[in-house]
Amino acid sequence: MLRTLKQHEVTTNQALTPLHGRPRAPAAALRHLAKVQLALVPHPPKGLPEDNHVGVVQTDAKHVAELLLESEKGLARKRVASAAADVASQQVAWQLLAWQLLASQLLASQLLASQLLASQLLASQLLASQLLASQLLASQLLASRRARRSS
Repeated sequence: MLRTLKQHEVTTNQALTPLHGRPRAPAAALRHLAKVQLALVPHPPKGLPEDNHVGVVQTDAKHVAELLLESEKGLARKRVASAAADVASQQVAWQLLAWQLLASQLLASQLLASQLLASQLLASQLLASQLLASQLLASQLLASRRARRSS
């Protein structure tokens, strides 16, 4: 069934106008337009030459395409902004991970230094106790020699 020019304009406008106060998404507008069969009217309305009538329908379709292209550009800008935000958040996450790695390496080196210091302290205490034990043994030996000489 062929539609008249006015019916075609109404159908095209319905595809682009908001639905219950909400703007229609470009994809929804495309789906709505896909349901509408666009057809050229075989006879122009009275008073218009045939070329003008075809031009009106083509201009209307071109206008619809331009509107859809503009809304797609807006969506593309939003996608680019979203991707840029994702990249920025990933960079922040990598920087945070790098700082955490650096902090854990610093903590590990501090732990290693404290363990080394503790082992050196333990070694010096062991050496001091060995020195004390050898001094005690030497004094006992000296005391036993003196006791033999006295007897």
